[in-house]
Amino acid sequence: MKKSLAALLGTLVLLAAVAYFAAQPLIVWYVMPPATFNTADQSLAPDYADLTQWAAHPATASAAKLRPAGAAPPLQATGLATRPAVFYVHPTTWFGPGEWNDTPRASNHAKQGIETMLATGASAFSDCCDLYAPRFRQAHIAVFNRNAGAHGFASLDLAYEDVARAFDAFLEDIGQRPFLLAGHSQGTLHLQRLLSERISGSPLLDRMAVAYLIGYWLPRDLAGRNFPDVPYCTSAAMTGCIVTWDSYRSDGLGPAENYELPIWYRDGWAWHNRAASICINPLSWQQDTARVEAARNLGALPTLPAGGQLDFLLGRDPGVRYEALPEIIAEHSGAQCDEAGRLRLTGPVHPAFEDEGATPEGSMHRYDWNLFYMNLRANIGTRTGAVSAGL
Repeated sequence: MKKSLAALLGTLVLLAAVAYFAAQPLIVWYVMPPATFNTADQSLAPDYADLTQWAAHPATASAAKLRPAGAAPPLQATGLATRPAVFYVHPTTWFGPGEWNDTPRASNHAKQGIETMLATGASAFSDCCDLYAPRFRQAHIAVFNRNAGAHGFASLDLAYEDVARAFDAFLEDIGQRPFLLAGHSQGTLHLQRLLSERISGSPLLDRMAVAYLIGYWLPRDLAGRNFPDVPYCTSAAMTGCIVTWDSYRSDGLGPAENYELPIWYRDGWAWHNRAASICINPLSWQQDTARVEAARNLGALPTLPAGGQLDFLLGRDPGVRYEALPEIIAEHSGAQCDEAGRLRLTGPVHPAFEDEGATPEGSMHRYDWNLFYMNLRANIGTRTGAVSAGL
């Protein structure tokens, strides 16, 4: 009897081990897009005259309109004629399973990710501006692996087409008001292309308060090749410029030397090594390597849990909705841009953020906006005030 139980237990342990080691490749296989990209297989383009195709819009309720508890009173309303507007493009929340590009529908797992980004990123604009955040046929996370090749570029092109059309609708809606660009990760990749194709060299640049292109490193040759008339910001009140950073723990190794991501240039797509990038320190708004202490960090904003692994695998929206923002963590960490252009946290990571950056590279990518949330809110007010005064 004891031998039978021992044999049964051994078999169960073996099966559990097999299931454990087989699970990861099976999950990867399940969520990956098809082997090839076919435009005909993708969903229809969103109609931006339909308010349901906007994740956030001034005419609808959204998590982007939340304010952190204890934040300074809202800026004095100046009327819709001069109130700045924000065109916000969210990061990748499409991880499959399915096609290369997401369907911007009202009920899937990607919607939950967008909701979280609106609450803990886009809400930084809630006091100052009318925020527009389009739903778009975002590219699958797989496009950021070189194995995706030309199929990944085609997927990114399709996503960008939606972003560009949404920007047209945005411009028509806001009239001649000043505006800001804001993006994270995939959103930043599309916005740097939009900046090149639609704003650089045009009268729109005079109305742009700032472009917050965060969480996707910008190679040091990008400005000269794509938007030579759009500088990087060198002060807190400078307008018509770009703010960018990519966050890492102080002890992180940074990305591997051979790690590449896609970059769009005016002459086409290319894979670019992350050897050196541009970094603007959000605690000083300077492009330098000076260390800025945590005392100047006005507050970080944690992200609330939103769904589980089963929701992810089944592609379903767990339905978590933000009715209030988490409590601000004051003086969370200092920051310093290193020589390679990576923004390094100079203090310990609060438990609210410890689930990120545990890998050797130490990337805090998911929290690029959250870690400096209150400094962003303050800076947004400064730059919008400056551009409004000049128009």
